[in-house]
Amino acid sequence: MFISRRSFIKATIATSAVAASGSSGCGNNVVAAPILDVTVDDDPNSDHYGQIAIEVPRYPQLDAAGGALTLRIAPLGLGARPFQVPSRGILLVHRGTVDDLPEFIATRSDCPHQGCPLGYSAKDKQIECPCHGSRFSTVGDANDPNLCVGVVTHLPARNNLHVYGATRVGDTVYVDLAKDLSCGVSSGFPAVAEGRITVPIAMFPELGTVGGSVLGRPAGLADKLIIARVAVDRVVVTSAICTHRQCDLQLVLDDNEFYCDCHGSEFAFDGKVLAGPAMLPIKVYPVAFDGAEIVITMA
Repeated sequence: MFISRRSFIKATIATSAVAASGSSGCGNNVVAAPILDVTVDDDPNSDHYGQIAIEVPRYPQLDAAGGALTLRIAPLGLGARPFQVPSRGILLVHRGTVDDLPEFIATRSDCPHQGCPLGYSAKDKQIECPCHGSRFSTVGDANDPNLCVGVVTHLPARNNLHVYGATRVGDTVYVDLAKDLSCGVSSGFPAVAEGRITVPIAMFPELGTVGGSVLGRPAGLADKLIIARVAVDRVVVTSAICTHRQCDLQLVLDDNEFYCDCHGSEFAFDGKVLAGPAMLPIKVYPVAFDGAEIVITMA
């Protein structure tokens, strides 16, 4: 019986996750982190544009190592910005001490599985979901690209957490909405310049062969992109964020589609939905490709 690459990916993900976690579980002994209403610095002339400032000593739930808060972000007015405001907020965790890095981490606050609010287990040093047992790492290994903050360590979640930059300066932690530290997102991605992004193939070896793809969030753009080499002479660039629950997409070239391993949504290269539960298409960006350089237009 023929098995598509999509089916193979789904089976591989499930097998590896079960092997790592033992079983899917039915919940964790954590509670959702308390909610704190916050605002984003929306002044383009500010040094902290697109950031949330939290004065740590003001909040006992966060001041000591092992604490966590859910940052519920006040909506912003209309206008284009080089960052997105997560509608369900951000989980800010005081993971360790200054000698136990990373001291603070910031991730999406809802589980990619079914959207339950997340909490933090100081005992396990993991972000955990109290609903269905999903767990996520809060440590990383620079020598292992598969071990990073936000990566799934326990089913049923199948997609890693989005991770934001979190930097402590004195008593204040700054959460940067424009800084994407998520596992699998390429660093050093070219920035938007004059309405375009220019990506040399030599910068990303994955794009040197058909079937290769990279994820990246260019400075100056709110969206996360997936760049996919789908033929010798063709590159497709779309939003990498599934329109169902904002999980990251992946290329499945054998099926000529982008696939979301959270809940199985599928999208054609022209952005149209091929299979739900997603109902809205993904954004597609115009591309020029000469074999050595990809030029993406921010239309």
